[in-house]
Amino acid sequence: MNRGVFVFLFFIAFPVFIFAVNAETTYDSEHYYNTTGNVIFNLSCKELTDILTNYDGYRNWALKGIDGKDSRSRKFIAILTDIIYRQESQKFILVFDVNLFWPFGSKGNNIYFDIRKEYTSTGLLKSIEFELSEPAFLVPRAVLSLQLYEHSIGSRIYFKSRIKLAWFIDLFYTLKGFKKNFEVRIVNIMRNIKSFQRKEKKKMDNAGTEPGPFMKLLKKSPGP
Repeated sequence: MNRGVFVFLFFIAFPVFIFAVNAETTYDSEHYYNTTGNVIFNLSCKELTDILTNYDGYRNWALKGIDGKDSRSRKFIAILTDIIYRQESQKFILVFDVNLFWPFGSKGNNIYFDIRKEYTSTGLLKSIEFELSEPAFLVPRAVLSLQLYEHSIGSRIYFKSRIKLAWFIDLFYTLKGFKKNFEVRIVNIMRNIKSFQRKEKKKMDNAGTEPGPFMKLLKKSPGP
């Protein structure tokens, strides 16, 4: 197993920053940590569909605030630096640095995620799921699913992550620590969706003509 991947999976299992979120984590009899929550957007389900199915656009917004480019995320041990979509394999590559001194630190490590999605009869995204492509030594299974719903002010995403840790970590790992670590990253990504969309809309309004790179990418988003 790649040393960088090993260190990343070890330290992501421990709390790195405390951040209040609308989420709840439970631990079940099958030794899975289940984190669930809701995020409400002032975006339509069509806008969310355009964003979430435009895989090339993820690298423009998804990791903002957890990519080591601000004072808070620079303190993270596992810094997520890029997310790349590979059309040929239909997988996401999550690129990360291990922010530790030599010989434990490393840069440009990769882990892979499969993508599954389901659409409504009207062509809107109903759900999208990202699952660790292969079991890792410290994290045998990791999956994040997002379900989209209409809401009175726009739309709502119900998210659920289901994570299983290696038995020797699971023996002493705490529910409190897991809740603090994983929720901050997931909710940060949810918030990035609407903040980045809002900024791009503002750019278009101010310019009055040419859309920004994010809105250009939305126009290319694939259908069901």
